Amino acid sequence: MKKPASFVKPQILVASSALLICQFAYGFTFQEKRQIAVYENELGFYINLPGESDSGITWADAFYQASQAWVNATPVNIQVAIDDIDICTPQPASNRAGHVGFSPTLCSDDGEPAFALAQTRNGMRYRTDISESDIYRSTITFNSREDYRWDVYDGDLRTVATDRVDASGEVIREVVMDFRRAALHELGHSLGLGHSQFSRPVLSASANRDHNAYTLSVDDICGVNILHGRPEACPILLETPVTLSGKATTATFVGGASRDKGESFDSVFSPNDVIDIMATVVIEKEHYGRQGKLHTVVELSNGTTLMRTDTGFAPWDGSVEALKSVTSQTLEGAHEIYVLEDFDLAANHFSDIAVGVYIGYSLDDEPNEVYFSGNPIAFRIE
Repeated sequence: MKKPASFVKPQILVASSALLICQFAYGFTFQEKRQIAVYENELGFYINLPGESDSGITWADAFYQASQAWVNATPVNIQVAIDDIDICTPQPASNRAGHVGFSPTLCSDDGEPAFALAQTRNGMRYRTDISESDIYRSTITFNSREDYRWDVYDGDLRTVATDRVDASGEVIREVVMDFRRAALHELGHSLGLGHSQFSRPVLSASANRDHNAYTLSVDDICGVNILHGRPEACPILLETPVTLSGKATTATFVGGASRDKGESFDSVFSPNDVIDIMATVVIEKEHYGRQGKLHTVVELSNGTTLMRTDTGFAPWDGSVEALKSVTSQTLEGAHEIYVLEDFDLAANHFSDIAVGVYIGYSLDDEPNEVYFSGNPIAFRIE
């Protein structure tokens, strides 16, 4: 599949993240919207998690299992030790090991019961300035409010009946939060990730409230590996990023097509499938804070070339001048793009065709330059 015509080269600060019932509009985003990695790829925790879940798994074991899932998927080493520390006691600035424990207030200053299920606070170590810093220490607090229900389990989220009824007289059911998947989520923040707008990742903002992800997704794994200098460990890395001018670029592009909301990605689909096409653009560090645009170009094997606009897709003639985007915005660490969401191939008459999706971005102050994935998200419908 050829490239689109115009995509051919010419001759100690504290950051806090909480697991809330809300939606954030960024992807395997980075904490503070910058690429901040764990200092020396080493993270340590003193955990004070006495007791066990109804399933018989101790809270400490569940946290350790979550930490090892990240260790096995990324270059970061996480050490865990049991200690009877007070989770809400401030730590010396020199202490590299963070604390993990329960608190009904999430250690808030006012002592009021907290709403969030859990919270991560990352201590930063500056190398030069705020744009060049590392995660030096991380502290994770889980909510122990009496009306919050925790257990440890795999599979679909469980619910239990309460003694309350809704307006129609139906008994209200509450989710039993899975501690291990909450630990996976919070550890993702400790490793530098923000919330994802995709529904499958453990780093989704509502992972422990309204969807069933309980293992790390490709999106989660790609984010941490890219942050920590191992992009080749991302299964859906779009290799060989290029620019229109031919100059080198450190931008990174990730994407794939999925029939299961990003749990897995494929290159061959049936006309009866409903698919999502997901991508993430990791901006060059030198471009942070500058105004720019995100671009999506779709090339079909029947010769049609389309570009994403603010109203959908439109034909594109291949010229830089005609290349549209969804919006102009301030470019930051990583931007997630839903190229297509819940796209019914049969309803849209897609069959016997190959598709290539190119992802890129441009800067408003560089009108003739485009940074883009040298290889497309490529798949066939047959």
